[in-house]
Amino acid sequence: MSVVETEEPIKWARRIVINCPEKRNALTLEVKHGVRDAIAAALKAEEVRVLILTGRGGAFSAGGDISDMAKRDENKMLRHLRVAHDTVRLCDMAEKPIIAAIEGPAMGSGAGLAMCADTIVGGKSASVGFSFQKVGLIPDFGTMHNVTRRIGINKARQAFLYAQPIKGQEAFNMGLFDHLVADEQVQEKALELAQQLINLPAYSLGMTKRILNKMPTSVNETLELESTMQTLCMRSDEHVEGATAFMEKRKPDFLQFELIPGRNLPV
Repeated sequence: MSVVETEEPIKWARRIVINCPEKRNALTLEVKHGVRDAIAAALKAEEVRVLILTGRGGAFSAGGDISDMAKRDENKMLRHLRVAHDTVRLCDMAEKPIIAAIEGPAMGSGAGLAMCADTIVGGKSASVGFSFQKVGLIPDFGTMHNVTRRIGINKARQAFLYAQPIKGQEAFNMGLFDHLVADEQVQEKALELAQQLINLPAYSLGMTKRILNKMPTSVNETLELESTMQTLCMRSDEHVEGATAFMEKRKPDFLQFELIPGRNLPV
């Protein structure tokens, strides 16, 4: 049994599942390697247009493996961080959309992994927490960067300093969850959103993500990026199809165009 499994729930989507329910999907070093490698493979796969991250057994991830941390092995901790940082960089540079489907707890570095996603679906009983202070650590897994961008510096400050679990409705109200649904509908909602993204033009989606991931930046730099990437999009087959379909009053078929996966990936 693999600690990280992959599934193809619908065509063009790959679901990456942390499969250690007996440990509440804690991010052991083995799990971190599995998640990183599964994400890297999905981003390079021509048959994958959308990624879904989730956990087995009613939990997204309880976070880092505290029993492993207690050994105070500095070299092993650095290995943990390097694999986590590989994963954060992969998600940051990914041109394919990533959805996190959270059932139950997403805590500590597990919450950090979820925050790497473009869209987060949470169940009403789900919770997210940045509990690093409770074990004398700072938020890692890119959490301070991603959460601050997602909800702003002051809300992030309160979440990090007090380290309290944030329940489903509050997480949604704060902006930590993008969608809040009944617990039994989390995976269904994630697939519904994945299908919407699959039907959109992959090239312009990727370009949009590349610009968004550079925000905030200056107006002039944004306009330069916009000019370069919009010119590339205007030359694309997707734009021709979109414009032609609009004129012909039909739905565009963007799935006919081949993906060029794996561009700009750091690992």
